[in-house]
Amino acid sequence: MNSEAAAVQQVIAAWVQAIGSVLAIGAAFLVVWLQTRAAAKLRRSDMLDRLEGIAAVLGIARRRADEMHQRALTLPADKGRKFLGNAIEIRVRVAFAAVEEISIGSAHTAVSAEAVIDARTAVKDSRPFIPRADGVFHADHEPELMQIVIRLGDAESNVRSEVRRLTAST
Repeated sequence: MNSEAAAVQQVIAAWVQAIGSVLAIGAAFLVVWLQTRAAAKLRRSDMLDRLEGIAAVLGIARRRADEMHQRALTLPADKGRKFLGNAIEIRVRVAFAAVEEISIGSAHTAVSAEAVIDARTAVKDSRPFIPRADGVFHADHEPELMQIVIRLGDAESNVRSEVRRLTAST
């Protein structure tokens, strides 16, 4: 082999090594980019799952409060009191306790955090109107209970709208 052929082989080897190095660096960046993208998708999916869970809890609380309100509307009053029964009171209290357990931090967006705050405030404001353990409901509290239903519905609607907005922006 002459010196000219050896020089050509060295140049080719250097180019192969350079191209391999560039491809290795590019592959490393691609792997990092793909991992970052997958992690972001996972975080977004987790956020949407949490928001859907919050909306579900708010919906359950709204439906149970509405169930109580509808029952109160249909029952006759005895000296300004209606006897709704213990079962409905327990269902509402359990749903309202679930609303109170929702973490503001799990809401992830300003709109959904505000909705959680509004729902928790509505639940707190409802305490004087929810029947006692004996199921007694004061008939003059029907309008206030309806306002609680509306406020919980608004909070649920705001979270569901936020889920739709975030889903559409994907």
